[in-house]
Amino acid sequence: MFVTFYNRPVKKGLDEAGLPFYQDQVFVIIARDHTNQVDREADQDDFDRFPETWASFQKANDKNTSHEGFLIEMWPMASPSDIANLKAHGFFTVQELAKVTKQAQSKMPPHISVLVNQARSYIAIAGDANKLSEKIDALTSERDALIEENRTLRAQLAAIPKQKDEAA
Repeated sequence: MFVTFYNRPVKKGLDEAGLPFYQDQVFVIIARDHTNQVDREADQDDFDRFPETWASFQKANDKNTSHEGFLIEMWPMASPSDIANLKAHGFFTVQELAKVTKQAQSKMPPHISVLVNQARSYIAIAGDANKLSEKIDALTSERDALIEENRTLRAQLAAIPKQKDEAA
């Protein structure tokens, strides 16, 4: 059985300006197979009947929860369905996904396991890119300092003939 909770905007009336006012309502899809599924507003019975799915949905939609790292929504490797699957499994950043142990990965569905490997590669490449970027910044600063020193020395050399003329 497949169960998922999601938010759907529902018209709640009109606002002060007379425009439609919408508010998110929690809906649930309960599917036994592709021909037998229910899509309706969720109620307390659904939350009690599917507590793990409900907890996962709440965690994914908690606006007060901050996740440290690169959000999976921004990760170019993740499609919209990948993002939904990852959130359902409790992953919100690429770093969280990359930290999965090999043992835990072996128990995951194949499509999530593939994303774990891609996240590890992405983190490794990003780390190498950051090191390269830091080296480039250091070399750029060194170059700028040398250019400034060169200007100062040229100005000093240009001033030497003037000092000889004034001394004579």
